[in-house]
Amino acid sequence: MLFRSDQLGILGYSRGGGAALLRAARTGADNPIVDVSGMVTGQVQGFGFPLPTDVNVVASAAAIHAPTLALHGTDDSIIPAAQTLLLATALQNAGTGVNVHWYPGYNHDLLNHPETRADIVARGSVWLHQRLASSAAPAVTRRGRDASDRKSTRL
Repeated sequence: MLFRSDQLGILGYSRGGGAALLRAARTGADNPIVDVSGMVTGQVQGFGFPLPTDVNVVASAAAIHAPTLALHGTDDSIIPAAQTLLLATALQNAGTGVNVHWYPGYNHDLLNHPETRADIVARGSVWLHQRLASSAAPAVTRRGRDASDRKSTRL
């Protein structure tokens, strides 16, 4: 099955969230991004030693045009919630759409808790579908007709 690049949404967790945003900054891609507890200033805590990283998305926020949903636990000891606040402020200042949802009392391990994992999947899915639906085109079929043609067959 083929897909169009404008129908791609990206979800990244921790360093993956920062990487998804950095991709948008460096390439100009505007695919919607769900950033879960993303490392966006290049700083991490909680390991007892510094981790090597060059992910500083906040400094590149003006180059990001991808709508972003940021999800973060308020008690994150690895990637402080302040990073998401800095990111949201920088994206807003750059005119990029950003939504933030906080998980009060939760640490960096949001996906290890059934209630937050379920919420992230549901919230992220709805948010991505809303953004991707606006660029949806009719499904192309084997006969070259769109899905509204009753004689066509979906691939």
